[in-house]
Amino acid sequence: MSKRINIAFSDDDYDIISSIAGKKNETLSKVVRDAALENLKTDVVKKNLDIITDILTTVVKDSQEPQFNRVSGLIYQVGVASASSMYLNAEVVDAFLPEDERIDFEIAYRKARKKGISFMKKKE
Repeated sequence: MSKRINIAFSDDDYDIISSIAGKKNETLSKVVRDAALENLKTDVVKKNLDIITDILTTVVKDSQEPQFNRVSGLIYQVGVASASSMYLNAEVVDAFLPEDERIDFEIAYRKARKKGISFMKKKE
């Protein structure tokens, strides 16, 4: 069942509503009703924005988490491979270089690390 509401508008507002109704070929009542309902919908959205934001955050997080976990796993594997390679190189140097040509591992590591960082910062 529909209920009625009587509304008074200023002359200027009435003219604007009348102009809109004429352009849309609609009644004044329909133009005012549509505007009121649109405003109510907007208010509902504004009031529920926190809920909508939480839902969107959850959806995005749930969709991105598998990729994040995969990339994290790959980075971990690269780190393990890199560390293994570093220590294997140190073992090879230690095993094959004559003792009088060897340098302390920590010193060699620091020098190699500086060169590695410098290389990674280079722009091609």
